[in-house]
Amino acid sequence: MEAYAIVYYVLGSLWIIQAIVACGIIWKRQKYPCIRYRSPRLTLAAATGICILVALSLVRASNPELIPCAVVIWMTGIVYPLIYLTIIGRCIKLYFFYRISEAKLEDALIKMGGQSGLTMKRPAKFSFSKRSSRESVELRSLTQMNSAEGNQMSPMKYENYLENDWYYQRRYIATPNYMTTWLLIFLLLHSAVTAIVHLFSVRLNQSPAPTTDCYDGVDYIPRRAFCVLYGMIIIPLLVYLMRNVQDAYGIRSELATATLVNVLCDIILLVFTSWGKLRNAIDPDVSGLIWTIVPMVIIHILLVVAPLVESHLIDLRKGKPLSHPIMRGRSIVLDNTRESFESMLQNPSLMEQFKMYSVSDFTVECVLFYEACAKTKNQENSSPEALQEQFKEIYNTFIAPNSRFQVNLTDDTIRQIRILAKSDRWDGTMYQPAILEVKELMFRNTYPRFLVRYRRGDSHWDDLIEGA
Repeated sequence: MEAYAIVYYVLGSLWIIQAIVACGIIWKRQKYPCIRYRSPRLTLAAATGICILVALSLVRASNPELIPCAVVIWMTGIVYPLIYLTIIGRCIKLYFFYRISEAKLEDALIKMGGQSGLTMKRPAKFSFSKRSSRESVELRSLTQMNSAEGNQMSPMKYENYLENDWYYQRRYIATPNYMTTWLLIFLLLHSAVTAIVHLFSVRLNQSPAPTTDCYDGVDYIPRRAFCVLYGMIIIPLLVYLMRNVQDAYGIRSELATATLVNVLCDIILLVFTSWGKLRNAIDPDVSGLIWTIVPMVIIHILLVVAPLVESHLIDLRKGKPLSHPIMRGRSIVLDNTRESFESMLQNPSLMEQFKMYSVSDFTVECVLFYEACAKTKNQENSSPEALQEQFKEIYNTFIAPNSRFQVNLTDDTIRQIRILAKSDRWDGTMYQPAILEVKELMFRNTYPRFLVRYRRGDSHWDDLIEGA
């Protein structure tokens, strides 16, 4: 065996090992927000396809006779659509998460406005605008009411606002089982197309099976057609629809980059395998291998490695202050310490901004739960009956099975609260474990990203300084 063949086999083995390890860690750490909101199942599906395609490409580079063109057509005809479909699935999931988070916050603000003693807040549909001095997109009409329009609205229109939201009604679309089912259906369709191509291809059915010039000819047209459909039409359309979505994890830009890399490399591959001068200068099979492996490695880094690195950085940042604390005015000092976090929770202006930011972090339920529990402490002088009703409302909204704003708590905490609820023991101490757990989640996950956003100047600090 020649030396370069040994190198390819070693690289292929190392690639398979790292892919298996990465997939195992992804599954083990799937509860981390930076992984959970990227859909672990779709991530593992893309990682598996990329692993197989890269490994076979390296084996083919060592000895083309081992991998005939029929295998190349099958692998590229399934793995490339698989990658595009996982990107589409992630786009849809991200869009649903964001719109549902918006609807939850708007629903909460509407209900807050309906309480006695508070100014009525009836925000119009979310709009977005850019400040001229900054590049951030900011939520509008959440804290400021449109008085002319608000006075004309009937309160009945806002009853069960969340339940009437189009995305909330169809939230099952973003569930793992639903997406996995449709992913399998589309993969079966692509397999059927590839089978038809193989069945009617004169070249692929020759004996002996061809092993050269696999990346050109009519057999490769269906894969390029799907590349155009997914990479140049559907995904760009989805990215355009999400132009106002500001997720805290950078998922939208990550998916757009992965699609752009795949499309550009496929165009380059088409040029290398079709243009006469380049075909004569570089073996089409060599260029085909290069422009197959390069995008797969980059996409693997974007979709698999980057979330893993981010999850480990979360562990490393725990308890460590930022190197440059955020300081504005005389009384505001924010850093990544627990004291600073507690100060933010007590500051109405900062807490309001934190609540708005939680929409992009998909943790608005945690903030609303903490806010609801904090309000009960400020109403200790109310009658016991009124407090019990508030405790029941918190339970039905955040804790009960299939509740509207289900909070991500541990099984033990949920079980303890539900036991107390069944025993009709409604008091302020029943939510204390949940409050501590939610505060820890916000401090460890949402708050550091909130600080990073503010360090970049993506907020109205002038508004925060006043009254701080």
